[in-house]
Amino acid sequence: MQLNTNNIVDSFSNGFTGLINDFISNNANSIVWFIFLFIFAFFLIYSLILVYHWLKYGIGSFTVWFAMIAYFSVSLICIILMYLSAIIIF
Repeated sequence: MQLNTNNIVDSFSNGFTGLINDFISNNANSIVWFIFLFIFAFFLIYSLILVYHWLKYGIGSFTVWFAMIAYFSVSLICIILMYLSAIIIF
């Protein structure tokens, strides 16, 4: 009796990818919002650290405030676009 490894690998990969596809299709909405909230939490923590260091170690007050305004303006636009894309997806 000869063992055909190609059939075993194909059946395993088809079953495994089918399992992943089912999981993603059933939980896609939750996955999108989890990714959005994870990125937002990372951004929030990173921004708090940046603001702390800018205010504590910043040399010129105008330069620090200009950097903070530029950073938060661009970040706000990116977060709004990410939020809108998450809403459009689902």
